[in-house]
Amino acid sequence: YKDSIGLQEIIDQKTEIHNITKKRKNLIIIYAESLEQSFFEPEIFPDLTKNLTTLSKSGTLFNKIHQSPMSNWTIAGMVASQCGMPLSSHLLRNDNAQDFSNFTNNAICLGNLLKHNSYYLSYIGGADTNFAGKNSFYKNQAFDEINGLNEILKPNTEVSKWGLYDEDLFPIILEKIKALRKNNSPFALFALTLDTHP
Repeated sequence: YKDSIGLQEIIDQKTEIHNITKKRKNLIIIYAESLEQSFFEPEIFPDLTKNLTTLSKSGTLFNKIHQSPMSNWTIAGMVASQCGMPLSSHLLRNDNAQDFSNFTNNAICLGNLLKHNSYYLSYIGGADTNFAGKNSFYKNQAFDEINGLNEILKPNTEVSKWGLYDEDLFPIILEKIKALRKNNSPFALFALTLDTHP
C-alpha cells in the first residue's frame, strides 16, 4: 500500500484516465450503516424497509454477498468500495487520522476519477467527520464539501450517541440534492446513515 502511486504519477506514466464524453449523470451513493438482510424480515421488523423492499422488486437486488476481509467497519467499507482496496488496520495506529491520511493519499479512488471529470463532490453524514478519519479520507479524494454532525446540526435537534438520527439526516440530504441539481455541473453525493449502527 505504501508503494501505491498517485494520480499525477499515473498521468506522468501515460496511463489514461478517460474523460467522460457522454452526458454525465449525477451519482448518489448512500451507505446504509450495518443494514443487512434481517432488517428486511417483516416478522421481525414490520414496515421498517417497506420502501426499499418495493424498490428491490423493480431493480437489481444482490443478496448472499459477503464483505471483503479488512472492510468490516464503516470507513474501511468506504475505502474498499471507492478505492478497490482494503483498509488494513495493521497499518494504522489507533485509528490515527494522520496515519489514515497517509494510507490513502496516494490511492486512486472514485472521487479522484469523478473530480477529473468535473464532478462536484459532496459528503454528508450524521456523525462527526473526524471520527475514524472520514474527514481525512474525503479531503484526500478531492471532495468539495464534507459535512458531518458539526456542520449540519440545527439547534435543539436531538442526537444519539452516534450522531444525528437518520430521520433528521435524510431531509438535509434531500435539500442538498435539490441545491446541487440547480448547478450546471454534474455531482456525486455520498451519504452515510447511522441509526442501525448499534
